[in-house]
Amino acid sequence: MTANEEKNELVVVDVPNVHIYAFTVSGWPTPRTAEEVLNAARKSTAESIQRITQIIESGDYESDRGYWESRLAQEKARSYAVMTYGEWLDFEREKLLTPEMVEITKQDYENALNVLPPRNWHTRNNIEEFCSREMYSGTYTTQYAFQLVTGRYFAKMVDCADSSTWLSTILAQQ
Repeated sequence: MTANEEKNELVVVDVPNVHIYAFTVSGWPTPRTAEEVLNAARKSTAESIQRITQIIESGDYESDRGYWESRLAQEKARSYAVMTYGEWLDFEREKLLTPEMVEITKQDYENALNVLPPRNWHTRNNIEEFCSREMYSGTYTTQYAFQLVTGRYFAKMVDCADSSTWLSTILAQQ
């Protein structure tokens, strides 16, 4: 499959969770229509709702009831859309990078810095920043920043391959 064919392949997307459920061609032993994949996604969700409801109603996991109730709410909130893989890439980028940066504590910053070796750790525009090595998807990961002038700490999902999304760029524009 060429890159252009790949970008035009249809995918079924779990919209609230920003996740691809399946491709219509390459995700199956034989190609499926978008409607078939959409129906498979809806069936899978219905089965998950039924299974989680049974777990909650059984009372066997009362100590974990909160977890199962949150899983049930997540399953009930699922909705699916059909789009091309190219549209998915744009959708994913927008959904992951749109949330604003949040201020964090020094301890949160230090914890993130000391968990794994940092990626792209540097100082730029009076901001010491680094990316987590744990990628959410592709090149999307959480970046942590320490603003040297104010002593404040921040975190945000960024594209570690695109400096225009980095915290040092955002903070320099404020």
